Amino acid sequence: RLADWLAAWRDGNQAPLAFYPETAWAWQQRGEGAGRIKWLNEQYSSPEADAWWRLALRDTYANLEEALNKDFAHWRELLLKPLTEALEP
Repeated sequence: RLADWLAAWRDGNQAPLAFYPETAWAWQQRGEGAGRIKWLNEQYSSPEADAWWRLALRDTYANLEEALNKDFAHWRELLLKPLTEALEP
């Protein structure tokens, strides 16, 4: 599992990584709907937050909703699925 986290670190040093921890955690624990709600509430909570996300993700996605694409699903599954499975009774 460490190799997966190191790959995420390496890729994240090259370009913004499509992994948003709080959104990914909500998605992994409570499903897609909870993840999308978390993402939209966090990113659009204020004009300042929206501006920061647009700056951080510039030229990467057409809009903030598109940031929850297949790359996000890849990193969410790779990094958090083993953790959530280990936490299940």
